Amino acid sequence: MQATRRHGDPSLRYDAQFRSFTIWDRADQSPGWTISHCPFCGEKLPDTLDELWWVEAEKFGFVDLGSDKKLLPAEMLTDEWWRKRGIK
Repeated sequence: MQATRRHGDPSLRYDAQFRSFTIWDRADQSPGWTISHCPFCGEKLPDTLDELWWVEAEKFGFVDLGSDKKLLPAEMLTDEWWRKRGIK
């Protein structure tokens, strides 16, 4: 009988900065799958804001991951940036 490879226990993570939900494999700690619906009840989750975050970040001169984070106001590193702008 062939042994099956067991993956680590998955974990559900929420990133407030981008308002995104992902399922991670704890064994390798690699980003897993961004999900758009609750895995428990099936309800639609709010849209992620990663693309909108980049639009806002570019206004401060932050154009890629190599940019200096000091260019960004502190609010851009938390959920404050989208809450302050009334994004639902």
